[in-house]
Amino acid sequence: MSNDLSSIAQEVLGIAKAQLLVKLRFLDRALFELKLLENDVFPLATDGFHLLYEPVSLLKGYRQQQSFAVRGYLHVLLHCIFRHMFVSPFVEQSLWNLACDM
Repeated sequence: MSNDLSSIAQEVLGIAKAQLLVKLRFLDRALFELKLLENDVFPLATDGFHLLYEPVSLLKGYRQQQSFAVRGYLHVLLHCIFRHMFVSPFVEQSLWNLACDM
């Protein structure tokens, strides 16, 4: 069952990626840099190299609102483009994360 959910989640992310490519072609290079990696913590997140996804929460969000995956994918991409994951040790992490999400 878990493989089925992961496969469906990957398909949803593929559709989101295609929608972003159609609407925002200039992000093509960034979209192809992140490799999918299943994890068990977040619906969508990144470490700067992977698009981390948790299948169940991703699919629940997608079921409630089909734009969930597209918005989440774009959000993660923008974090990478603006290098938000690279923080000085002198910055308070929680405030940095809040500011980046705003």
